[in-house]
Amino acid sequence: MDWHLGSELLDRYVTGDLDLARQAAVEAHVLTCADCQALASEQAPQPTLDEIWAGVVTATARPKLPWPLRFLQRLGLTETDAVILRSSTSLYRPWLLSLVGAFVIGVGGSMLSPTEQRAFYLLVAPLLPAITVAAAYDSTDPIRELASATPFSKLRIALLRTALAVAVALPIVLIAGLILPFVGAEAFTWLLPALTLTLLALTLLTWWNAPMTAGVVAALWLLVVGLLRSADQLTAVDTPFAQLAFAVTALLALAVLTIRITTRHAPGGYA
Repeated sequence: MDWHLGSELLDRYVTGDLDLARQAAVEAHVLTCADCQALASEQAPQPTLDEIWAGVVTATARPKLPWPLRFLQRLGLTETDAVILRSSTSLYRPWLLSLVGAFVIGVGGSMLSPTEQRAFYLLVAPLLPAITVAAAYDSTDPIRELASATPFSKLRIALLRTALAVAVALPIVLIAGLILPFVGAEAFTWLLPALTLTLLALTLLTWWNAPMTAGVVAALWLLVVGLLRSADQLTAVDTPFAQLAFAVTALLALAVLTIRITTRHAPGGYA
């Protein structure tokens, strides 16, 4: 090195008195000269250096988020919540299940007789969001173990992942229902049953794994629809009394879910 930085030159650099060429020369020299690096460190306040290095470490360790989560961040999702959602690779399965489910509704429904189309849509539409939740939040997922070591509420983690899975499934099924010719008022009346089945699935996940939970919820809903179909009472789902019953059941499932997740010593739970 033929030259080194002096205090005067560093002061001019800090205050912005140097032109762009000299600024670039100073920066290039500091990168390769240990003596000038030490001099520059003495010129900078230690709290400022600590803050800069903390920012470097955070930026380096920050995981790269997929585009759907980056989009949700623009809509208001916090970075902490986005990282929690990113931590599970199982969140990609609801996307595939939702698309396949909408395809099955369209193709399968068109192949049935008019009398069976209503029963088919009523069976699949409320069930699909619950199945996607089971796929997105398997109680054997590794994040279950990590949750106990984090300061985040287990209920918050569960509901975050549920909200993302339902946000994928509901619009796809709803759009499919609106554009299919054999679907009438059922395009909306299945929403409360879907919410009930989703909360039921999430509650059962505190006891069982995803395959068992999905199987039990599917069998239960198949039984309900089958009984209604055999009694020729499928329209009963549209009545205010039935919708109120679904709402009450959903609230009860939410209460049990909250108790299961927040009770520290619940056997088989999240604690």
